[in-house]
Amino acid sequence: LGDVYKRQLYSPGNRNKIMSTAVDSFGNSVLPAKDVDGFCSECGGEMIAKCGPTNRHHWAHKVRDCDIWSDSVGPWHLAWQDCFPKECQEVWMGDNNEHRADVKGEHQILEVQKSSISATEIAERESFYGNMSWMLFGEDFEHRFKLHAMPGSKGLLFEFRWYRWKKSWVGSKKTIYIHFRKGIGRLLEFNDDGTGVIAVSYTHLRAHE
Repeated sequence: LGDVYKRQLYSPGNRNKIMSTAVDSFGNSVLPAKDVDGFCSECGGEMIAKCGPTNRHHWAHKVRDCDIWSDSVGPWHLAWQDCFPKECQEVWMGDNNEHRADVKGEHQILEVQKSSISATEIAERESFYGNMSWMLFGEDFEHRFKLHAMPGSKGLLFEFRWYRWKKSWVGSKKTIYIHFRKGIGRLLEFNDDGTGVIAVSYTHLRAHE
């Protein structure tokens, strides 16, 4: 997770990329477009083409998503998925296609998470996907995430205190990345008092004095 992903995240070229998760009445894959009818390839439910001027075009269930873990999808979420090939995005997983992974690589799953999520659901997803990591949206709370450089770490490792932290993440057993406005960090230690250790990928994410 480095500069290449950051450039892709904010590249204007990502804004109108498309993702097809729908089929037509003949079962053929169909791209989201205005006035095009689409149906979920898994549950058969009616889909709506989201073709706004800023987000990349995508499909959404008209009534209720057949994946109970599905969250609302915004520009940040879509941009992270667009860092990876189209065939790696929104991949059905499980013996009965129970859930869609945000990103499925050759060896690991990446779940991109902006909305709140309970400790129970975190544990369920981690158990279901197995080898996986999380990417959290840090811009909402980075003003409450205070860093202090660790001696001898050359600016790569920081002790942190996360004020009013999201307690549901303390019990996570998988790797957690946090996407802040100035860089991306990987949690190495996270304690139930909101403190821990984080490794950052951009040296200009400075410690607070």
